[in-house]
Amino acid sequence: MASISAMMVLSVILIISCFSFSSSAISKDISFTAPLIHRSSPESPFYNPNATPLDIIKASLRTSSARAKAFGNHKTNKNISSGSIKLPVPRFDRLINNEYVMRYHIGSPPMETYGDADTRSSLTWLQCKGSEERRDDDQPTQLFDPSTSSTYNPVLCGSD
Repeated sequence: MASISAMMVLSVILIISCFSFSSSAISKDISFTAPLIHRSSPESPFYNPNATPLDIIKASLRTSSARAKAFGNHKTNKNISSGSIKLPVPRFDRLINNEYVMRYHIGSPPMETYGDADTRSSLTWLQCKGSEERRDDDQPTQLFDPSTSSTYNPVLCGSD
């Protein structure tokens, strides 16, 4: 009789623990984080451990100057038809000219990569496997392989 009651108590504890585990797993928040990393930080893919403080200041001045020049060269054309818009795919060397990069993960399973954390574009570009002919050899991150991601879905131009 004692073994039956012990089994019952054990069963109740097991059921309660399974229920509390599953409800805590369901209530986990889903979030997205993309920490901003200064290019001279040890966390940056561009970190140079041999850079002196003067080197870092000079690099910051170069990136600020390049950014100001990019804004000055930006021209708009109000007579663009929707079918004639072509977006240039920036090379990774554009990222090298930024003061900050963002680290994020993409795909399932997640792959760590770095992106442009700048305000001159509303798009974030990621180079995918299969586009190696345009690969920048200085790119410190691996290419994203859509075929290995269970959450990748191609979206055609003009899709809603």
